[in-house]
Amino acid sequence: MRNFIYLLSIFMVLMGCGENEPVLMEPDESLRQEMRSLKHEIQKLKTLLTSKVEPTKIIAESTTNPNPKKEIDKERSRAISGGKITRMGEIGIFNESVGWTNVALAKADTEKILKTKFARSIKVYNDAAIGNFAKKRTADNKLDIVITFGYFPVSLYKPGNVEQEDSIAEKFLEGGDMFVNTADYIFYVTQGGGKNGDKGLKTITDSNFDCWGADADKFTPTADGKKYVPSLPADYNSPRPMKTDQIKADKNWEVEVAFGGTADGKKIDPAVIKSTTHGGRFVVVRQTPTAAPDRGKVFSEIIDNYFGSAVAPVDPVAKIATAWGNIKGDNIK
Repeated sequence: MRNFIYLLSIFMVLMGCGENEPVLMEPDESLRQEMRSLKHEIQKLKTLLTSKVEPTKIIAESTTNPNPKKEIDKERSRAISGGKITRMGEIGIFNESVGWTNVALAKADTEKILKTKFARSIKVYNDAAIGNFAKKRTADNKLDIVITFGYFPVSLYKPGNVEQEDSIAEKFLEGGDMFVNTADYIFYVTQGGGKNGDKGLKTITDSNFDCWGADADKFTPTADGKKYVPSLPADYNSPRPMKTDQIKADKNWEVEVAFGGTADGKKIDPAVIKSTTHGGRFVVVRQTPTAAPDRGKVFSEIIDNYFGSAVAPVDPVAKIATAWGNIKGDNIK
């Protein structure tokens, strides 16, 4: 090794000689031999280094998580970081099954929602596809929205509240995205009827909220309702509202905006409820079994008029690309 260092030093000196120095121009025989020897030593060093490289060791980890709480906390952190919304995303509408309305009316309302301007794209999905829609858009730093008509899809949340944590629905919400529901109780009705019950809302939002109201309750638009949602009736009912006292008692949630409510302000609908930790939202809109021909317009006005200013605008370049993709692709209807 000492000889190698000595020869390497000579080589570096020789390489550093200027063009007017004849030693590189006309080396004598001894120098040629030294250089050939140096070249040979370098080749041996290459071979030695190559032979000493050990193959990468692949260690298979156990599929059993030794610390499930740590993994859940890690997932929560991921969701919180994903909740920093910077752009309006996409809207997925589910009207294949409904509660407290009928499919024909839901589809008529859908046609009005499809005219919403403030979104990258709006599509209708069946139960098998709406879960993939939510999964692919979770924590993408865009406000993506799932709209339902009183029936919660199985692909988002297994019936009967069997997924206490980490359902696609919960991850979507905790990733900073939003559920909007009309007609029957949010997250309540699913395959098999009311199998989720009032625990659906409690489980997905990790709260103690309920939507139990009364048929006799009278609702009127708030100042924000008159400003952002002019299609709201002057007088209407919501027997499945959100309750402000429950929300105030939960430090993890807040009323972002109420567009309508009772005179005492204790029951609200339509209303946007937002997480104070991960930024996800859920919205109740005209949760009533009675006819509500204003529903479609109310949806569009909330999204365009309110979220148009509350969330950063959609990227126009991305919207053009999405629109072109929609033209080329097949929409799921």
